[in-house]
This record gives sequence, structure tokens and C-alpha cells, in this order.
Amino acid sequence: MTLMGFGAANDNLLKMALVVAVSVGVFETYGLSPVIWANLAGLVFIVPFVLLATVAATGSVNVSARRRVMQLKSLEFVLSGIALLALWFQSAPLLLLVVCGLGIQSALLGPLKYALLPQWVPVSGLSGTNACLQTITFVAILVGTALGSMGVLGWPLGLGLLCLLLAGMGWWLSSGIPSTIITNDAPVVSMASLIRTIYAVPTHRAQIHLISGFWAIGSVWLAHLSLLISGVWMMDASLVPGILTLFVLGVGMGSGIGILLQRQAVSSRVVTGASVLCLGGLLTASGHPLGGLLGVWLTAAGGGFMVLPLYVAMQLEAGSVVNRIAALNVFNALAMVSASIASMLFIAGMGMPLVLWLGCLAVLQLGLCLYHRRDLLFSEELG
Repeated sequence: MTLMGFGAANDNLLKMALVVAVSVGVFETYGLSPVIWANLAGLVFIVPFVLLATVAATGSVNVSARRRVMQLKSLEFVLSGIALLALWFQSAPLLLLVVCGLGIQSALLGPLKYALLPQWVPVSGLSGTNACLQTITFVAILVGTALGSMGVLGWPLGLGLLCLLLAGMGWWLSSGIPSTIITNDAPVVSMASLIRTIYAVPTHRAQIHLISGFWAIGSVWLAHLSLLISGVWMMDASLVPGILTLFVLGVGMGSGIGILLQRQAVSSRVVTGASVLCLGGLLTASGHPLGGLLGVWLTAAGGGFMVLPLYVAMQLEAGSVVNRIAALNVFNALAMVSASIASMLFIAGMGMPLVLWLGCLAVLQLGLCLYHRRDLLFSEELG
């Protein structure tokens, strides 16, 4: 899990470094606005999850897990070296290329990461392990975002060296993982066949929709949190790291409660989590600072509680885990891109208040959970 945390921190560190560097004029923008660079950074990172879904699924099976992970971590180390050069020469295009490479590396690693957990962890421990992985991922995003935004302005070469250090530590940790081999009884022919196969099973379709919905909401929150803090709640912008920390703590709290209640029915846990998330979104829509802060915490806690049993169920059900995770990565990517486009349309294009948009997203997520509730009534409750 620490290994995955290092990777997530590196990804977000370099994405944020690029966005901040072009925004304040440290890097040459070549006539493009910082908004375009920011969206390009997100786009080139997320598109590989869609384009490489089948490659990720087929490349994760019938090979040694240790060898595969070490190969991908070696790629991350090389990319970190290129990032050091990009920061040295203050080259936005070169750093954008690195972000794209990290997106490819993350897309190829994702299915293997979740498929290995059921092989290494007993069924009774999967909820706790997934909760820890979930929390570590958000912590890594938070730390990477903070370090990237501060480091590129304070000591960019030090930031590049830190990337190399994180990648090197990730490679070293990967050398100690077991040489487990994942098998796949349902080989993937194309992305279209992968999606059709997954969609043919209602429970898998529901799991993917609900997890992707949470990631879409989370991406909108993280993208607009600074605007929410300074432009809506009229609070000091220096509070952004603290409120990001509150969001991470909320996810951790929701996941922790999910472990304690893991014997409850999956469908009821998902609907309960979505209800708490919805309450958080509505509190945020009040526009009051205290209500907003409570809304941040409840949104994160409800989301963490909601997605935990979904991830566990995806790992324990019969069939290929790598196929399901590959399909999930496709939908996560599409959901985040769609949410970003919709946010620009409704907020910038139609003038919808940000807090109202966040509240609408929370209500839509609850409606999606209620719609899929019947699909989540498994014959045997898992997670």
C-alpha cells in the first residue's frame, strides 16, 4: 500500500507543479492560457485509462506480479528523471509528456493492484485493506498536490529530486512483493468486448456506475475547493491544505466505520453512504462557512463508506478481477472527464452557483444508488 501511495503522490505532485508553473508564469506557455494547460494536464493523464484498458487487463495476467510491478516502477523512475530535466529547463511540454507517461504507467498498474489483494489478504481482512488503500490514495493525492504547488515555486530542482526518490523507493519496495501469478479465464479481445462482458452482469454494472460516480464527485470537489473556500465562504486561501486534510480525514473515517459495519448488507451500506454524501452536498449548498466545512467532511465520509463494500465485492465475486478493474478504470476516467465538462458548462456557461452544482451532484449520486439498489442485492452479501 505504501508502494501505491508513493506512485499516487508522484502523479499528483507533477500534475500540480505543471499547473502552478504555467499559472504564475514560471514556465513558458507558448501562447496557451493556463486554463488550457491545466485541462491538458488532466486530460493526458486520464486518457490512457480509457485507451489502455484491454492492454492493462491482458498484461496483468500470467506474469509474475513482482516482475510486472518492478517493470512499471522502473518506467516511473525513468519518467521522474525526465521530470527533473523538465523542471531544470522549465519546459512545460516536456513535463506534460511526463504526466502523460505517468498516466500510462498508472493505467497499466491499476488492474493488477486490485487483483492481487484477494490473493494476499484473507476474505476477513479485505475490507480493512481496501479501507487503508483508499485512505492512503487520498492522502497521497493531498500530499502530492501540496508539495507540487509549493515546490515548483520554491525549489523546483529539489522537487525533481523528490520525484526520483519516491520512484526509487517504490521500485525498491516492489522488489519485495511475492511473485504471485494472476490467471484469467476470460481473456480480453477488445475494449468493446470487455465493456459488453462486464455490462452483461447487473451487479458489476451497478458497482462500476456507483464507484465512478464517487470519483467524478471527488474530482469536481478537488478542482473547485480553492474557489469554494475563497470565493464562496470568503475564507483565507491559506486554509486550502487544512480543508483538503479534512476531506481526507472524512474518507478515512467513512472507511473505518465501513470496516466496523462490514457484516451489514452491501445495498444498505451503499445507500446509507450515499445519503450521508447527499447531506454533505446539501449543507455545502447552504453557502455558510461552518455548514460548508461540515458538508466537506460528510461528503468525504459518506463517499468512503459507500465505495468500500463495492471495491471488496468486485474483488471477491467470481470471474476475472483484472477485467472488472480495467473496465472500472475506463468508467472512472470517463466519469471524471464528463464531470469536468459538465462543470464548465453549468458553472461557466450557464452561470449556475458552484454550491448548487455540488448539491445537484450529491443528489444525483443518491438517485443512482437508489436506482441500482436492486442490483446490489447479492445472493450472498460480501465485504
